[in-house]
Amino acid sequence: MSATVLRAATRGSPLARWQADHVARLIRAAHPDVRVEVVTVETEGDRRLDVPISSFGGKGVFAKEVQAAVLDGRADFAVHSAKDLPSVT
Repeated sequence: MSATVLRAATRGSPLARWQADHVARLIRAAHPDVRVEVVTVETEGDRRLDVPISSFGGKGVFAKEVQAAVLDGRADFAVHSAKDLPSVT
């Protein structure tokens, strides 16, 4: 019987990777038969380091591509920092 594989999308920053790896460890501890692969996604905010975030949108620049990875099937779920999610006002 093959193990279930879950793919977790996240940014490539050290904090995002740590959080995704931590979630993967928690899932494996609760479900030893599940393998979690971390899918690193480069976001617009990661690519555009030469200009202020506010100059190219500001909202969701660290989240859109990670969410797209789930929507287009490259990942099963996403691990975000709350600070990277756009706020609803």
